[in-house]
Amino acid sequence: MSPALDVTYLVDSLRRGRIHRPQGVLALPGGKSLNVARALAVLGARVEAITPLGGHTGRRVRAALAPSGVRLTAVPVRAETRTCVSIVDEQSGQTTEVYEESTPVEPDEWSALAEAIRATSAGWLVVSGSVPAAVAPMLGEILAERAAAGVNVAIDTHGEPLRTLLRIFTPAAVKVNRAEAAELVGDGRTPQLCARLRERGVRTAIVTDGARGSVLGTTEGMALVTGPGGGHYTVGAGDCYLAGFLAALVTGSRPVEAAIAATATAVANTYVPGAARFEPADVAAAVRRVTVEPLD
Repeated sequence: MSPALDVTYLVDSLRRGRIHRPQGVLALPGGKSLNVARALAVLGARVEAITPLGGHTGRRVRAALAPSGVRLTAVPVRAETRTCVSIVDEQSGQTTEVYEESTPVEPDEWSALAEAIRATSAGWLVVSGSVPAAVAPMLGEILAERAAAGVNVAIDTHGEPLRTLLRIFTPAAVKVNRAEAAELVGDGRTPQLCARLRERGVRTAIVTDGARGSVLGTTEGMALVTGPGGGHYTVGAGDCYLAGFLAALVTGSRPVEAAIAATATAVANTYVPGAARFEPADVAAAVRRVTVEPLD
């Protein structure tokens, strides 16, 4: 629902009110769902992205996505696709982000997008990123249909749209960060937040908490999964986590094994600037340093 052209500027040091000459510039197909899709492609999965694209920026996103191996179903929209900017201060390792609001989707454009979503018939259907509140009820009905037809639905969104979706149907998996989980189920420690998501019927609940790791909750129990220290390029790490998790599940891994792969994928993402540009070899190396602590 919310694609973007993600532009990353690498600067020696970010100083307020000064002119900067970046030492590196990246322009990548972005927004959470396209980050997930590109990360899945790096991991060798067959993946299709369904997204609205409009204007010159939309054409740039389409062209930049072409070499990734992601099959694209682009729904034309009249509004210009947004641009999101990240400025990485290489000295401090800090990232400053300026994200435009999601591009509006008009009713006729939504109808075309809905038809593309309804055409999914197997595997995992991932809804990742901001969902316009106005279309959340209709999207929930479509996702409920797909789930009833045997499609596994994974959700990574937040706020009232997430609340709406969970009122309509129960997804196979929900991944949220700690702040998003607290917004949905109330304050608490990360394991408590994960347990409350499970109480809502979610088969697989994941609550991430940055470098502190993630808590996985399934019918097999709960576990804290923690990775080794990574780099400072954190943009897209959560999206790469979700991609790593699903890529492992579709090859037959158990959920805890998938969470280990997910953590390693997120860590590998932090080594290089720009989301989903990691090397599979870095994922394999990080897997060996992930720790798992059962919580019940």
